[in-house]
Amino acid sequence: MSREHVIGIYQNVLDGKVKRFPNNFFVGEEGKIYMKYMTCYLLEERLSIQVNEIPVKVKASILWSHRLRSPALIYGWNYYDVIDNAYPGCFKPWEFHQFLISIGTDKKGEIEQLRQLSM
Repeated sequence: MSREHVIGIYQNVLDGKVKRFPNNFFVGEEGKIYMKYMTCYLLEERLSIQVNEIPVKVKASILWSHRLRSPALIYGWNYYDVIDNAYPGCFKPWEFHQFLISIGTDKKGEIEQLRQLSM
């Protein structure tokens, strides 16, 4: 299925024209590609977030409120996995504010060490 067709389906779901995605829409590798199309569309076009601003501006609540939670759960993904699927290798988990909050203050030193090693 073309990117335009996938985006059209996603727009219909977001706009409430249809209640859900088609059956078997998120099956296998093809479904992961559809998730990539929808995530990029949502962040870059619908919400006008620049790619370099994603770690600062995107939280799980944004993705989940735009109907990406259910497909993410099919793959067992958290919000970072959804972003990494759409932008592979572009970001590290510790670049996301929400990630740092969720690990707690006792782990932040370890994350800083990992960040230094990856540079």
